[in-house]
Amino acid sequence: MQGKLENGKLTNGYHPHAGQRSVHECSARFRICVCGRRWGKTTFALNELYKAAWENTDRLAQCWYVAPNYRQAKTVAWEMIKEVIPEQVIQTVNEAELSIRLLNGVLIALKGADSQDSLRGAKLKFVVLDEYASMRATVWDEVIRPSMADVPNSRAIFIGTPSGFNHFKVLFDKGEDRDPDFVSFQFKTLDNPYVNSKEIGEIKEKTNDRIFRQEYEASFEQMSGSIYPMFSRLTHVVKPQALPEHWTRVVAHDWGSRNPSAFVFAAIEPSGAIWIYDVLYAAGKTVSQWSDVLLQRADFEKIESWFIDPAALAQAREYSDCTQGKIKFVSYNPETLQKINDVNIGINLVSQYLLEGRIKIFDHCEILIQELEQYQWEPSQSRLGADARQKPLKKDDHSVDALRYLAMTRMKGGDEKKEKYKGLDGASEMFWRSHFNEFPKEVNDILLPRETILFGIDEEFANYDVLL
Repeated sequence: MQGKLENGKLTNGYHPHAGQRSVHECSARFRICVCGRRWGKTTFALNELYKAAWENTDRLAQCWYVAPNYRQAKTVAWEMIKEVIPEQVIQTVNEAELSIRLLNGVLIALKGADSQDSLRGAKLKFVVLDEYASMRATVWDEVIRPSMADVPNSRAIFIGTPSGFNHFKVLFDKGEDRDPDFVSFQFKTLDNPYVNSKEIGEIKEKTNDRIFRQEYEASFEQMSGSIYPMFSRLTHVVKPQALPEHWTRVVAHDWGSRNPSAFVFAAIEPSGAIWIYDVLYAAGKTVSQWSDVLLQRADFEKIESWFIDPAALAQAREYSDCTQGKIKFVSYNPETLQKINDVNIGINLVSQYLLEGRIKIFDHCEILIQELEQYQWEPSQSRLGADARQKPLKKDDHSVDALRYLAMTRMKGGDEKKEKYKGLDGASEMFWRSHFNEFPKEVNDILLPRETILFGIDEEFANYDVLL
């Protein structure tokens, strides 16, 4: 029922439960609300949106609800927001633009994060980012947050269900770390007293444990299709530190024009271990602009080798032209002369480095850390040990692609699989190497449970006679 005027007061029939009320009462500028399905997050958020817009005294500062895509914003929230806002305070409704202008002149609009460029330029007072885990992190970092910078008392709410250890988890942890501007909340589905607990119990009996924890208990879970499940912040992420001058400095580059470009800066130990000490990551820059950035770096003179995707040879030549030959990218392994763009070989090499604890990443390289945590196989090929032609999901993968190129440049001419693993794909080989304790114990401990890995190995591999 739409809000209305009753006894001189505007009401909309909304009666928040205890969990919703606790978030409403929080005065933090940025509130992160991680919720199980059917907790009531969208109802809660739209009431916050209406309240913020009605109390806003700056007619030029808009209030937005942002969903992962425009269609979702329309399907999930458009009819609901029209029910939430009392009709007495509505000046106009624009069905085509999904916007409502209130009598105080403030505009409420529904947006889709999939059209990131269309979100630029507005002055924002209050924003709800619904299902934030399904958006690119850059929507907040590069678009929404800058649009709130010059608006006094601007605020935002991030709501949604977890989706692995991605940027939503990073933001949630920030709210847990007592940052004065960020406060985090976490609610299970059953924290909503209006949900039928018997029905949730029935769902639990029929649902995979990991999926149930994520979807109904708001738990951050490692993705089942993760390409690098062995990656661990505890093992592979370190504080910045001085690196020996005699270590070899190299750069690997994944080129993008509309998509982001990524540069991974690494120092290589004499033993071959890779220390990643910096990452550059941005979209929209030309080769000329990137060349200026690179030439001005303090470590420029120390960099001995530059590597780039073989698909970007035109850009490699342009870098050389822009820098008078000071930056010469190559797209092959200097020792083997093999191109560095074989996806599966590169992934297997990075996996091997991670399993052996021979990649260390400085903790300010957050974009690479996040991409390592989020990088997934396409759903139809998401089992470990699946066919070697399995393909990674092409999403938020630019810095991990650069890392893959880097790993392929370190492969030696004599490096071959042990004979007893010949014929196995990379994931299966890793399982058996772990099974025979060929990795350090601390590395074995961060692998997926063995029964989970074995599920994806073909029966012929499980009975492979040379492994016995």
